[in-house]
Amino acid sequence: MHELLFEPMTGEFETKLTQTITESVNFWLPYITIDEIDVDMSDEMKDSHTAKLNIKFSFYCHMR
Repeated sequence: MHELLFEPMTGEFETKLTQTITESVNFWLPYITIDEIDVDMSDEMKDSHTAKLNIKFSFYCHMR
């Protein structure tokens, strides 16, 4: 996410954000499956450089 910090919040930003989150979770937390990422970026939020994320996920827990 660090590389997105100073990116302009254009139409491509939401896609980059979603891809970055998905790739990072897949690498660092392979037992978690992201089911949905909802990004809210209204024009007012873009003006204040803000985005709201709602992430739905499930995880696999293997117990002995």
